Amino acid sequence: SVPLQFLNSEATGVDLRFKVGIATDNSGDIHLGLAFGRILDAEFQGAYANSFEALSWTVAEAFNTARMNVEWSRGAFSGGVQGFYREPVNFLDRSKLDSLTTFDVHFTWHTPWNADLSVGTSNVLDAGNDAASSVETQPIDPLESIYGRIPYVRYKQDL
Repeated sequence: SVPLQFLNSEATGVDLRFKVGIATDNSGDIHLGLAFGRILDAEFQGAYANSFEALSWTVAEAFNTARMNVEWSRGAFSGGVQGFYREPVNFLDRSKLDSLTTFDVHFTWHTPWNADLSVGTSNVLDAGNDAASSVETQPIDPLESIYGRIPYVRYKQDL
């Protein structure tokens, strides 16, 4: 999913996704995924969307995204790595948002009682805005204001 999806938004563009897998008897299954997106027109409704000030940012110019992931699974165990890149985004009447690159890893055990226990880290390289940025540069990229390195343990039960 595109990180900017946490806002109420509408976007038009092209989204291409490719996935290929290799199954082996001894080493498990390997899946490689590639995704490319070209957002041609985007409108975001967030904290600043209804502002009538000259600095309102609701419309973004075209921008590109790319994602690559490698997943491995064997029996009840799986793991993977994923990289994501978004080029700088220009909003009308605002300074452009910097490019964003993230790198995520995870390891999952599918339990005998039909649950998944996962351990991982989102944004391993801790991409995000500079802590030294001043309040006057607001609004910053909404993603970067909440997104840093996030280690996690996740339990998911299928009923």
